[in-house]
Amino acid sequence: MKNLLLTCAFMFVAAFANAQFYVGGGIGFKESKSITDEKTQTFTFSPELGYYVNDKLAVGATLSFTTQKDTYTEYSLEPYIRYIFFKSGDFSIFADAFVAVGNIDIENDDTHFAWGAGVSPGISYNFTKHFTALAHIGLLSYMDCKDVLKTTNVALDCNDISFSLYYNF
Repeated sequence: MKNLLLTCAFMFVAAFANAQFYVGGGIGFKESKSITDEKTQTFTFSPELGYYVNDKLAVGATLSFTTQKDTYTEYSLEPYIRYIFFKSGDFSIFADAFVAVGNIDIENDDTHFAWGAGVSPGISYNFTKHFTALAHIGLLSYMDCKDVLKTTNVALDCNDISFSLYYNF
């Protein structure tokens, strides 16, 4: 029994000795003006933690906080699986499949539970062994917030680009 426990402990340590954990995320700010000259400002903060299972697959989660001045505040947890389709040197092309659960607190209203799922393609570049820059370009998603909104989003344009920076361990 002692040998079995030692073998299991050794396998666990060996699996994580070459592990590629990463931490990072993004910060965003958007200001837009409607045709009636009404301005809206949206701020997003999204820290992220992940683990490369192998050179083609990663798993992770993002905690997201978004607020639009005088309109709403949203908190969500978004676990994801990242599949890397193409890798050449330090450059790669990938897609994240995610689910999201959270709350939307609407100004002058109640807090509402929201959930969703989607796929987001992206590109990444490893500047050094420890630093990686990513860009998600576009989104295919569904979001449901009972009695408030249901949206299906398909966007593959420059209006839906997000950037992140990771530190790799």
